[in-house]
Amino acid sequence: METACPLLWNHFCVKVGSKVVPCCRVDVRGDIGNWSGDDIKNGIYSKDHILTRQHMRDNKRPKVCEVCYRQEDVGIESSRQKYLKRYNEVNYDLEPNTILTADIKFNNTCNLACRMCSPMSSSLISSLLKNIPQQDRIHNVPIKSQNYKEDEKLEYCKELIKNGLEEFKTTGGEPFYQKHFHKLLDWCIENNYNKKLAIKITTNGIDLRHNVLEKLLSFKKCDLNISVDGYKHVYEYIRYPGKWEVIDTNLKKIIDKQNNNFTVNISTLLNIYNLFDIPNIEEYLSNIGYKNKLNVECYIKPYDKSELNVKNLTKDIIVQAIESNSNDKVKTYLQSIKDDSKDKNLLYEFIRKTKLYDKHRNQSYSVLHPSIVNLVKEGINV
Repeated sequence: METACPLLWNHFCVKVGSKVVPCCRVDVRGDIGNWSGDDIKNGIYSKDHILTRQHMRDNKRPKVCEVCYRQEDVGIESSRQKYLKRYNEVNYDLEPNTILTADIKFNNTCNLACRMCSPMSSSLISSLLKNIPQQDRIHNVPIKSQNYKEDEKLEYCKELIKNGLEEFKTTGGEPFYQKHFHKLLDWCIENNYNKKLAIKITTNGIDLRHNVLEKLLSFKKCDLNISVDGYKHVYEYIRYPGKWEVIDTNLKKIIDKQNNNFTVNISTLLNIYNLFDIPNIEEYLSNIGYKNKLNVECYIKPYDKSELNVKNLTKDIIVQAIESNSNDKVKTYLQSIKDDSKDKNLLYEFIRKTKLYDKHRNQSYSVLHPSIVNLVKEGINV
């Protein structure tokens, strides 16, 4: 079965708005086919999971999983392929009987308003954008109330842990600002589940208090995935109102705490703002003793509708970025899209909304790479 993904057999994922999906890669703002989501209590036994598993048995590509297939088609290793290596004994002919990993977003509470993010994943963005018309927001995101079902998520997660869950993952929002995440940590420790459970946390790394770190270190394994989307002024421009000195201090502190059971991974979401800043991030990480490769996610969401998608840049800018980057994943991706058709309207919107956000946040695009500065200043010629 060339299209199968083990996560449809052993992984539970629920989005911040309580929509159950195959995994975190799914973009609920895009076209995900007939996938409708289901009640949390149904987990991976929802009608959507059952149908998608059958599609995979039939060697079909479910629309909901398109992000991985798209990466594979251009030669980039997808999450699906990585999990195929990790779970190589799954019997895809059978229906699943256990959930090994879970990815639960409790709510959208967050202390940052990153430019590429949305109100769905950041309470601060929701607050800052409420007086800005929808057509002037990046990704044209609506602001609407959501039923987070935090208590239901927490109780379901406890049941999964009691039944042998091996790994728990959470993002957000910002997990360290969410009370239900702290409740889960405390419950695990009080009931001695921490010794059997691995946890993975995606965080912006701004609030890493000592008492919380001590709790994390008590788990069987802890993997902190810290989002760093720029270096110095570019970081502050994108991850507003974060301060570089804070993340710099925290990264140096946390890297020194690494051991066999506590690891730190640094991730970046490729977008127009940081296209030329990837080498600066990599050099900085090397200088502070970070030994892993920077993990760069090239497929921004919503992929075909994002004003920040680098694929809409002019070919000469993309070629310049290829020449200035040494990251193999970035270079492979840029080579694959440099000759793609360009969405001129999205690029116009990038310029327009960049200026609007600058005014609203009292920032200036002048901190970006000269090629991007010139693009915003002079307009485009596609």
